[in-house]
Amino acid sequence: MLIRDDKKDISIAQINPVQSFDPEAFEKALDRAAGVFTAENHPEWATKKDVVSWLRKTRKNFDRKF
Repeated sequence: MLIRDDKKDISIAQINPVQSFDPEAFEKALDRAAGVFTAENHPEWATKKDVVSWLRKTRKNFDRKF
């Protein structure tokens, strides 16, 4: 179902039916993602201190002024 702004003659939103939670599909997705991020393939995240440092540096690089 589309929600329209008839004055502007445009669609502004679409309502989709809610899908039910599928625990089996969720478990399969978790299994596929498990082990993707490890200290071996992301040494910048080896320790909690490293993660905090990486986050601060990354966020600072993307700090935007509006």
